[in-house]
Amino acid sequence: MKNNMKNIRIAKNTIMAKREKKAPPGDHVACERAFDGPRGDIAHSWATGDIHFDSDENFQETVDLGDESQVHLLKVAVHEVGHVLGLSHIEYEDSVMYPIYRHPTNNAQLELSETDRSAMKGLYGHCTGTFDAVFDFIYWSLTEKQFHYNTYFFRGEKMWLFMSSLNRTRLGDPVSIASKNNNLFLHNETDNDVAEGWPKKLTDIFHTENEPISIPTPIDAAYFSDAGSLFFMFKGPYFWMCKWIHGAESHPCKNRMEIRQYFTTLVTDEYPDTHLNF
Repeated sequence: MKNNMKNIRIAKNTIMAKREKKAPPGDHVACERAFDGPRGDIAHSWATGDIHFDSDENFQETVDLGDESQVHLLKVAVHEVGHVLGLSHIEYEDSVMYPIYRHPTNNAQLELSETDRSAMKGLYGHCTGTFDAVFDFIYWSLTEKQFHYNTYFFRGEKMWLFMSSLNRTRLGDPVSIASKNNNLFLHNETDNDVAEGWPKKLTDIFHTENEPISIPTPIDAAYFSDAGSLFFMFKGPYFWMCKWIHGAESHPCKNRMEIRQYFTTLVTDEYPDTHLNF
């Protein structure tokens, strides 16, 4: 289990320990397994939860990818935590549980591979149950000049953002939110999050003939059309169409309309008169 380039290996079996001056080389905190100095075993862990790092190694929070003497502290720590949680080595180079140390490809953010997450779910299971609401969000990033595709999940007072580019939920999720009923969320593409000051109540941002909009909640579905900046809300056999005015605090809407009077169907008279779900 040695690195072909650095001759560094990660021991399977794990608080950084400083060696006492008079202790034999490699001895640390009365551990039965001594370290072997630089470029050998760099850390080891135990099922009890103890994790030891070799203080002779050149651990760094971020590493120079061209400097083979450096060792990425977080990557090694995550590897050893994986052992404490019950994971064995995984013979897949992109896995954090790969037995041979390699520099991470991204200093800024250490990502677990799908293999790592699947292995952990195999031990501890995965989330179950249903969500109150789920919707996909596709947007064009003006800064990155590319499309992003995310999915929002809502359950009770919690929200998860699934980031398709990373094939995982956003770090730190779920986040607590105000009740989603009768609320509208605005996405901020810069932070890839709900915009500051949102969500807001529908009655605070939409009006019909100078009166706050009156719509039964929760609504069945909502849709925004770039063509004309129109925002549609659906409830049962009815819909409300609003004009989204950039920078305005309140947006005008037409009074309630029947879906079957304004929308055609692929199948004749096949209208969702009881419930609509995109």
